[in-house]
Amino acid sequence: MLVILAIGGGIGLLVSLVASFFVRGVQWLVQSRSGTIDSLLLLPGTKLSLMPMLWLIVAALLLVIVRRFFRIDRWHGPADSIYAAHRTDNELDLRAGIGSTLAAFISLGGGAPVGQYGPLVHFGAAIGKIGRASCRERV
Repeated sequence: MLVILAIGGGIGLLVSLVASFFVRGVQWLVQSRSGTIDSLLLLPGTKLSLMPMLWLIVAALLLVIVRRFFRIDRWHGPADSIYAAHRTDNELDLRAGIGSTLAAFISLGGGAPVGQYGPLVHFGAAIGKIGRASCRERV
């Protein structure tokens, strides 16, 4: 019982740290997007900047790389976590979960309207699956 509590506490601590870094990282990227470089990319004679478009293009290119690196055919989220929790085999794709969380971070940093906490729910479920496998090996 003590082992299960220790593993559960460790997983909770890890996921809370990742969630904090995720939110702070997105905040930092959003602040970086609206920095002084913005004025360098103004369209002549207007107050319109090309910087948001540039950030979105860079984010889209990074998403293509993430999708290929993690071999993801679709993005995963909280619905996948809920579905896996109700299955007896608990089939949750760890690679897709981590890749989808990274993709959400990149999308948010690039300015896309993505929910911030949904990907973290799925990431927490993926980490929980690792902990569950660890508990089963010990018991």
